[in-house]
Amino acid sequence: MAGSTQVSKPMSVKEIYAKAVDFEFNPFIALKYWIRTADTLLREAHIYEHEDNDQQAYLLLMRYATLVSERLPSHPSANLPENKKALRLLQKGLPAILERLEVLKPRISKRYDEWERALERRGALNAAFESEKSWLPSRSRMEFAASDPAVAGNRQTLAADENSELAVKLAHKEIRRRDAARKATRQAGVSEEEEQERRTAGLWDDWEAALEKKDSAILQDEDEMRRNMEASKRQMDGTHNVVPDGARKRSTKPPSRPPRSEQQRNGHSEYRYPSISKSRPVGYSEDGSTESRHRSISPNGYHLPPKPPKERV
Repeated sequence: MAGSTQVSKPMSVKEIYAKAVDFEFNPFIALKYWIRTADTLLREAHIYEHEDNDQQAYLLLMRYATLVSERLPSHPSANLPENKKALRLLQKGLPAILERLEVLKPRISKRYDEWERALERRGALNAAFESEKSWLPSRSRMEFAASDPAVAGNRQTLAADENSELAVKLAHKEIRRRDAARKATRQAGVSEEEEQERRTAGLWDDWEAALEKKDSAILQDEDEMRRNMEASKRQMDGTHNVVPDGARKRSTKPPSRPPRSEQQRNGHSEYRYPSISKSRPVGYSEDGSTESRHRSISPNGYHLPPKPPKERV
């Protein structure tokens, strides 16, 4: 608050004058640049005056008047002929500048006085408020109670310290109501332990163990369901191939292997490879016909004569 008050605080005429004449004048800078600076100050003051910024306009006009009337005549090159004419033109406009300063001066003083009176009234109100805070009830506490949903519907919010008898009556009434509710619960057959469990929703000190038990029970149910499904599947498959229990037991035994002979154990095998007969040359008969390489053999083992050609039949 102090910072914002300092920023918005207006300046008095004396403060503006002290700030206007507080600038550095360097005589080594050419006079023409100082004359150009004076023209710039006059143009900016005219702009602030049209914007109704009396404080800033008064500051620039006072600085212009100080520069033209006091600082520029003391410049080393002020006596030069070309500079005397420019200084006379600037000094010729000083009376108009002073008139404008006299117009702005009462406005600035009025604004400053109004701000001072407002500041005094604000200080008096703050002092009165601080003095009344000691005996007035806490407004923030009353406002909070009024905004509470539990008591927002009441027409009037009472302070407990100012209405102690009413507070005692309300407390006794609440105690009697709770006793009546407890008796009704007992008559309904609800034990005290069950009632406490209902109120607290059970004790959850070992909630992790309870959760593990629940998970294990779910896993057991899933295993049992899977076993039942497998047993049903095996039973359905067994209906297509019914085997007596005794035969099923016998069939489960692996078949006995025949005993190996001595030669097989020694590495010799009894397998007989087939014999292959030797090839015979093809014989030719006297009539030029070719005899069959293999003649037919009779059941008695004798070779049968070849069949005659068809054309001889």
